[in-house]
Order: sequence, then structure tokens, then C-alpha cells
Amino acid sequence: MLRLLIRMFLSTLPPPVIVVGCHRSGTTLVSNLLQGLGVFMGADLEENAESIYFITLNDELLKMANARWDRPEHARKFVEGPSSGWIQHLKARVHSRGWLQAYWGQHWALRMLLGACRGLRWGWKDPRNTLTLPVWLSLFPQARVIIVTRNGVDVATSLVARERGQLRDAAWGLAFEDAFSLWEEYVQLGLANTQRVVEQRRLGLRYEDLLEDPGGWLMRIRSFLQLQTTNSQISALCAMVDSTRSRRYLQSPELMERYNACRRRPSMLTLGFDYGDSAAVAHRS
Repeated sequence: MLRLLIRMFLSTLPPPVIVVGCHRSGTTLVSNLLQGLGVFMGADLEENAESIYFITLNDELLKMANARWDRPEHARKFVEGPSSGWIQHLKARVHSRGWLQAYWGQHWALRMLLGACRGLRWGWKDPRNTLTLPVWLSLFPQARVIIVTRNGVDVATSLVARERGQLRDAAWGLAFEDAFSLWEEYVQLGLANTQRVVEQRRLGLRYEDLLEDPGGWLMRIRSFLQLQTTNSQISALCAMVDSTRSRRYLQSPELMERYNACRRRPSMLTLGFDYGDSAAVAHRS
């Protein structure tokens, strides 16, 4: 009976919003901004604005493929096409009491059962979505996908700092080159996985562009998701954006050297992060 109610509820909602992008690429900011725009991103959010329930599901999927968030090479199996077992696993979990209680929470679950959430935009953010997206699209083929990218040098630097700060021994170690290679893997898999989403249902944004023009990008997101947010609400949300976080590599000669060493690598070129000599000029100024 409960699963029937959940399926009935899902039929009253728009397709979900799925946020993808490598760890430390700005997906947390995007998730927070989406909440400010009126998108429900989960009642069980951890410190990085990620739904704990969907993190768990993504980790389960990665384990089935013998992959991990920091060892994504085996996640290429998802690009080749999700198996029926993976899809059935997700269906069972999303149509379960656990999903109802964890993701929606008591307040929203009650509203859901009372029919008060009709038309509510909802979704979740988890960098692991970048790897598991084909399975989610099998379950939600009409999903709207927001793809967040950031300069690989800044991503790798932030990853190294985070892992050292948490004193974790990630499988790929703490070297900058390893972290940059992890970013490249996420970029390659992310591009492969998002190509299956029709253009009208995917929106790519660069973290740097969002920081430099938050108002413009929030209006694009509003239009993309057909939200009712007002211009004054968007103006208030712009205060959440710290433009000084853009292009952090410019603030350090060491990082500038790393950028110059990496800027011609394929993923940097594909995403338009080769700024040429302009980056060096900006650093000297």
C-alpha cells in the first residue's frame, strides 16, 4: 500500500533535478542556491548539502560496479548501459519507507500523503551522480540535469586540502597529480553520461561563471526549471555567492605554475579552462 502511495505521489511531481559534477567543483553552492530558488533537495542534508539517503544509494551502486567515489574507473560500466539489476535495486529503494522517512522527512512526508506537494520541484546533489547518472536516467528519464564544472587545478587543490584536513587515507592518495587525474576521470565520465540527456533537459554551468555573474545564472536556472522565483528573491540569493573564490590558482605562484603545466590537457581544453597568457597576466597584475 505504501509503495502504491509513493508511486502515486511521484506521478504528481515534476521530474527530479539531478546535480552532477566532481567533488569540490561548486556543487554545494549550486545545491544551496537551488534550495533558495524553491527546489526541495532533501530533509536529510549533510554539511555539503547532499541528501544522505541518495549518497547511500549511489555508494551501493558504485559497490555493485566495484567502484568508489575515489576509484571511478570501473564506473565506466554505467556508461555502457545500466543493468536491470541496478535499476530494480533503485526502484525498490526509491519506492520504500526508508526513502519516504529519510529524504522527505516527517513534515514533508505528511504533506505528501495529504497531497500538498503537487508540482513541487525536487532533486538531489551528490558528486557521485556524475558516475551513476545512467542508472538514475533509467528510473527518471525526464530528469533535469545540472552539470557543474570548475577549473581542474582549483578542484585538485581543494581535494588535497580536504582529505588532509579530514585525515583520511583515500585510495588515490593526497598528491596533486592524483587529485587532478581524479578530476579528469570525473570530467570524462560526466561528459559521456550527460550526452544521453537531450539538450532541453540539461544545463551546464562553470563555477567560475556562476561566481562572476550570479544574477544572470540564477535567472537561467529559474528559466531552465520553470520556477516562480521573483527577481528580488534572486537578488537576495546573490549575497550567498563569494566571487573571491573564482580562479583561486591566481592567488599563488605555485598554483599558477601548476595551472600552466595543466592548462593544455584535454579536459581543460574541452571545458574551456585554457585561458592562455591572460591568466599569467592577471596573476602578475
